[in-house]
Amino acid sequence: KSNRNLMMFAKNWLLILLILIAIDLNKGFELSISPSQEKCFHQIASEGQKVFGSYSVIYGGKKDLNVKVTDPENDLVFMQDREEEGSFEFVALKNGRYEFCLNNQKTSVSTKRVSFSFHLGHEIKNAGLHISKHFGSLEKAVGTAEIGIYSIQ
Repeated sequence: KSNRNLMMFAKNWLLILLILIAIDLNKGFELSISPSQEKCFHQIASEGQKVFGSYSVIYGGKKDLNVKVTDPENDLVFMQDREEEGSFEFVALKNGRYEFCLNNQKTSVSTKRVSFSFHLGHEIKNAGLHISKHFGSLEKAVGTAEIGIYSIQ
């Protein structure tokens, strides 16, 4: 009986350890953006792959920020001006480099501290699901929950 309890205890601790490792691996990033500065990051996506991200201004001035995402041909996919936080999700319609830019260029006074994530999901074209510019309502709800979990971390 004590061996069985010991095994159960070890399994539970292993499960907790694996969960903590998974949470640690999925953390977003934090950075400071000086006045009149822009910082950009990129991901290489395949056609049909989910692209999603989120951002939140932790502190700095009015806590507003300009955000844009462009596709491999530099076409605008997402844009938000002067927002404290936000998120986006879409299915890549082209293969190549998608760029996520955080812009503090509309202020000349305040450095902003920003927490953000920019991730790629699974390809959906091979799963037989409908590919459109935006997710269906169920996928959107799941994606929103997933982004919320990333931003909580």
